[in-house]
Amino acid sequence: MSIEIYAFLGSNVDGLKSCLVESLKCIGFTIELHPELDLLHSNPTGCLSVAILETPPTLKRIAPGVPLLASFGYSVTRRDSSTTEVDWPPRGVKEHSYEIYTRTSAGRSRSSYFMQAFTAAILAKETGGYVWVNGDAKAVTGKSALKKVLSELDNLDGSAQGLRDLMATLEKKHGIAEANRFGRSMHQHLDSAFDIGAFPFNTWPPVEGYESFIWPTPICLPQFQEKPEAWWSKISLIQAIGIIFVTLGILVTVIYS
Repeated sequence: MSIEIYAFLGSNVDGLKSCLVESLKCIGFTIELHPELDLLHSNPTGCLSVAILETPPTLKRIAPGVPLLASFGYSVTRRDSSTTEVDWPPRGVKEHSYEIYTRTSAGRSRSSYFMQAFTAAILAKETGGYVWVNGDAKAVTGKSALKKVLSELDNLDGSAQGLRDLMATLEKKHGIAEANRFGRSMHQHLDSAFDIGAFPFNTWPPVEGYESFIWPTPICLPQFQEKPEAWWSKISLIQAIGIIFVTLGILVTVIYS
């Protein structure tokens, strides 16, 4: 499922690039934006590329220190006050100067989603604007949107721990085999690493010929390590009865021989 986030910018749009970079630096991210792209204009790629050079030290990483290349759909529309549409902008949005549409698709890396969400929230916050996530009842202020994204980032490890607790419950009630089956199906969500599925940053995708860009091999989560089952848990009831009869037969033979 794709995630579509709109940012409706306020009137003060000067120095947005430096505002975004500095705001993310305060959170703990050191980033660079694609040097050929402008935050207030759509571009031929239809995407915004972000190099994540450093992440907050509290974030779990599979490949610590490896710079990441995040990318997400990005387009800009200049607000024309003379144009009105039915049911647009969404409820909660007041006067604004630019409308920015961002999108990540199913299979997105966590790094790309968070750069999408942070970009929309920070641009709205710094300009006195609003953020609307497609499907929500109404838009919220940029300040409120940023708090929500920060909460999601803080809860990365908590959500993974919740799944691990569920595995422990399944193991206790239904056995290790059931817990392993659940673990295999939820493997991508059991680990809270920020860089799962992210692309290492080597070079910028070109603005022209973006479709032909060869993306580097993504950072992969190690294979799921199944918990070994006790040998007796693999024995069926019929096998257990057979073992008992054979054992009794051997004992009787030994006693009366």
